[in-house]
Amino acid sequence: MILAAVLLTGVAACGDDDTDPSAAGSPTSPTATMPATSAPPGAPVPPGASTPPGAEPTSAVTPSADPAPSCVTGRWRATGVASAGSIGDARGRIAGGTGTAVTVDPDGRTEVDFRAAKPLTFTAEAAGADVRGTVAYKGSFRGSVTFDGSDGTGRWIPQGRISWSDLNATVRLSEPFTVTLLDGVNLADITRDTLPGAAGAVDVQPILRGGTYECAGQTLRLRTRANGPDVTWTFTRA
Repeated sequence: MILAAVLLTGVAACGDDDTDPSAAGSPTSPTATMPATSAPPGAPVPPGASTPPGAEPTSAVTPSADPAPSCVTGRWRATGVASAGSIGDARGRIAGGTGTAVTVDPDGRTEVDFRAAKPLTFTAEAAGADVRGTVAYKGSFRGSVTFDGSDGTGRWIPQGRISWSDLNATVRLSEPFTVTLLDGVNLADITRDTLPGAAGAVDVQPILRGGTYECAGQTLRLRTRANGPDVTWTFTRA
């Protein structure tokens, strides 16, 4: 079990080792996991820093002060997520996630809905062994996003409190052996203290964390890098 968690940690963190100054928040390497501390209830959350799992969300989502770009607003459905790279001796890839729905309102309020989404799949090679498995999210959650950029590209900056407690994750390993590492665990309950090593197996802030956006016509791409693995989601208008 410990070996599986360690291998999964490397898979989820696969990606570039460089940092992106356009990503929201402090530049981090893709291997970074959730922050060790959370803001106390009622404390303000600075722009670009979304509420980490484990922090209690407020009852309402605060709209953005600036309108969202028109090419971003609307309802979107994922055609897939991708990440490929290496960490140490491991090389891996993340795919899947089709059917994930994202709705962006003109005021920046955003809903992410995994209820009709396919699981994310991961493959990796570590120490000569093939590692395969899935990460399945269930539920939907809300937050608010601000935007910095023009001409269809710019920074994607979640802000304020985000209802991570509305989302669950199940992580299953199929190779080199079959085991369920997490079974319907609430994202707000996933910490390095309670599940050592396993927290890195899951993107504990999917989609609503700092990164960049690119939109044109019927396609939206979100690349999220801050405080987690480097992944790119591709959406088409629903």
